[in-house]
Parts: sequence; C-alpha cells; structure tokens
Amino acid sequence: MEKDSNKLIGTITSYFNMNHKTVDLGILIGEKRVFGKGYGKESWKLYVDYLSTLKNIRKITAGTATCNKPMLNLIHNSKMIPDGIRKNHEIIENKDHPWFVGVQFHPEYKSSVYNPHPIFVNFVKASLKNYLKK
Repeated sequence: MEKDSNKLIGTITSYFNMNHKTVDLGILIGEKRVFGKGYGKESWKLYVDYLSTLKNIRKITAGTATCNKPMLNLIHNSKMIPDGIRKNHEIIENKDHPWFVGVQFHPEYKSSVYNPHPIFVNFVKASLKNYLKK
C-alpha cells in the first residue's frame, strides 16, 4: 500500500512448503509511478525479517529471471546468497501439435509491438496457418 493514499501498488507472494520448511518469495510493484521509491525494498525487508522469526521456516528463497535487474538488486541488497544461476534457458517443442512450445524464459521482455520476439511471430503465423486449413 502506498503510504499517502493507501492505494495498492503491488503484491508479495509467498509459497510455503511445510515438508521442507521453506518459503519462496516473489514481489511485483505494478505502479510504474512509484518505481525506485523504495516501497519494494521496504516491504521485502519487513516480510523477510518477519519470516525469519518463524520457528518452522528453515530457508527463505526467491527466484527471478537474469534480466530482472530490480529483483536481482533487491535479492542482493537483502543479503540473500545465490544458490544457483541458470545460464541456459529451456525450450520444449511438441512436433505432433500444430504449434506448441514451452519456454523457461521470458520472451516478452525482449519484445515490443514493432519488434516482437520471434516466438510470438511464429505463434501468430502457425495460428493463422492452422485457422486457414479449416
């Protein structure tokens, strides 16, 4: 919540795994006008500090794409230690389907309306081709 207006500006998600006694965190600040004002950092720190007091949690984790610099900075500044960094992204195809691709990266970060990522261009082409077959 924004301090002055009490307007919702973002969310923090937490996924608890009580079998492993872990919690995985994510954060999204959706209001661009408040980017860089410290709301994410303050919220993150308060929540991590709270979770650290819970006796049934042994590990707090967070993950992000390597292109998400604000999240990487937040993780680094909160003194979290990298467990691992995936250098290669994964792409999975199903050759028996007109167009099926699963990706383990974010092509939307490399796209714009005037310069779309090839994965989106090929999806539209395959969709049109499949539609015209009918």
